[in-house]
Amino acid sequence: MFFYHPLIRLGVATFVLVALIQPTSALAWSFGSVLPSEEAETPIAEWTAKEGDAFIVDTKTNMGYLVHPDRGYTSFPVVTGQRRAVRYIGRTYNATTPVRSWSSGDIHVKRDFTTFGSRGIFIRLFHEGEKTPYGIHSHKYVDVMMARDDRFGSMGCVIVTEEILDIILDTYAKNADTLAVVTEYGLTDAKVNFEVLKEIANRSSIPQG
Repeated sequence: MFFYHPLIRLGVATFVLVALIQPTSALAWSFGSVLPSEEAETPIAEWTAKEGDAFIVDTKTNMGYLVHPDRGYTSFPVVTGQRRAVRYIGRTYNATTPVRSWSSGDIHVKRDFTTFGSRGIFIRLFHEGEKTPYGIHSHKYVDVMMARDDRFGSMGCVIVTEEILDIILDTYAKNADTLAVVTEYGLTDAKVNFEVLKEIANRSSIPQG
């Protein structure tokens, strides 16, 4: 007859006791499974836009996030407004990108291919239904701007690479030619994850899934 070593019997008894007193989710976590709020980020190269997505910008760290309405998110660097007074197109103002909820409803092609990138695409942002001078676009020198440590370099708009702009345009198209956008200064003191991003996306002026 086979007898368990006392230490083996102790280990089995401990496992059974833990299984009885721990909730299933906690037990799964203890064995290395990922909790929903800890879901791994999707690399931008593998990201696919879908209906209900939102675009969130942290204007403190200058990181952009696209978040699905159900599960999943991705991130990438962005450029936001210079945190100082500037003079631009006849106006003098503080170029800091405002913190607010936005929607986008217009896409323009500008002839200034330095300010707006090689294709001149400008996605205008609206706030509370009113058109604003702010928007999302690329820039002729976007690579230089992205290489800076702090990435505060625009006149107030959110600047992205041409590749990210294409993803945002795809997101815009899959959401009936509109896009929910939220700019926030410092997303959270805790780790950024899907649950944090989803809660912020729900503040936008366009209802999320």
